[in-house]
Amino acid sequence: MLKKVFVNGYGSIGSRIIQFIKDDQEIQILGVGKYSPNAKVQEAISNGFNVYVPKSKESDFKKFNISGDIETVLDDCDFVIDASPGGHGFKNKIDLYEPKNLMAIYQGGESITGENAVSDLLFNSRVNYSDAFEKRHVMQGSCNVTGMGRIL
Repeated sequence: MLKKVFVNGYGSIGSRIIQFIKDDQEIQILGVGKYSPNAKVQEAISNGFNVYVPKSKESDFKKFNISGDIETVLDDCDFVIDASPGGHGFKNKIDLYEPKNLMAIYQGGESITGENAVSDLLFNSRVNYSDAFEKRHVMQGSCNVTGMGRIL
């Protein structure tokens, strides 16, 4: 059964992650999330990806062929890879993922300690591979695309 994955963020990290997973036969990419109406929006669309934006920012993206809003696409999602800028992952976890009971992997700009921790696990396939099984939220240090693939 295909896992429906949403990549929330399509900048330097998210655009690399999606290239890594796009040909995986076990993954259906629902699309990517964008928060800034910049050249990366058209790049994602040109590469064949659906682009979703926050409901509150839809008017900022009028010159692009946007597929819908992030809040709604997550209803069809099995799993999120959060590639948003450092610090935004925690807000997304609280506001978007936890209310919808979604599993997520976060890029290395987040924290695993303190009140803004996205997870209590910093993934390293040589040290804690089996510890990541069934975790709802995992952080991959250093934005390591290969490591994110191993978590999936």
